[in-house]
Amino acid sequence: MNVLIVLAHPEGRSFNSAMARVAEETLSELGHHVVTTDLYAMEFEASSDRRNFVGADNSDRYFQQREELFAAENQGFVATLNREMDRIKAADLIIWQFPLWWFGLPAVLKGYVDRVFAYGVFYGGGKVYETGVLQGKRGLISMTTGGPRREDPTDDPVAEALAPIRRIQRFVGLESMEPYVTYSVSRQSEEEGAAKLEEFAAYLRSTFPG
Repeated sequence: MNVLIVLAHPEGRSFNSAMARVAEETLSELGHHVVTTDLYAMEFEASSDRRNFVGADNSDRYFQQREELFAAENQGFVATLNREMDRIKAADLIIWQFPLWWFGLPAVLKGYVDRVFAYGVFYGGGKVYETGVLQGKRGLISMTTGGPRREDPTDDPVAEALAPIRRIQRFVGLESMEPYVTYSVSRQSEEEGAAKLEEFAAYLRSTFPG
């Protein structure tokens, strides 16, 4: 199985970065081919604009979907986006590793979605949801929170935050797997963190055996 890990955290020694390393090591040991895109390490630009393209369909007025379709039909995306698009196309499983920031994706990961999941490449022409381009592939959200799990299911900010993110996955045809959420990482001891990493490795072994 080909696996793409998309990591969005600015600190290489963070718990999110540790989870990405555990995923890469564990899945590789199981015989899977793993590639990691570290968005902060590569200084990925979050803003989506004309810098996505090497040419233009309309240089007078910017309409993103029109420019994306033109680029899709004319090999007009910049090299960084082409590389990530190729990685997504090759992947059987895409793991999104990130911290929950203000009830949503970190800006750099949202920018990745905005720029890489382009019209004419991953959706459009009726290819959405059940007919999506990425049908047959799976998407796994591996997310951390600073606070604890809410006991009241009617007031669950994590579930609310995950709903639009999972809809993005389904929109492009991915099977949106049940998210793996690690709570209270900012309050954990070193021992607690190590135990959570081992739990994550065990989850990966059982869910994606070689």
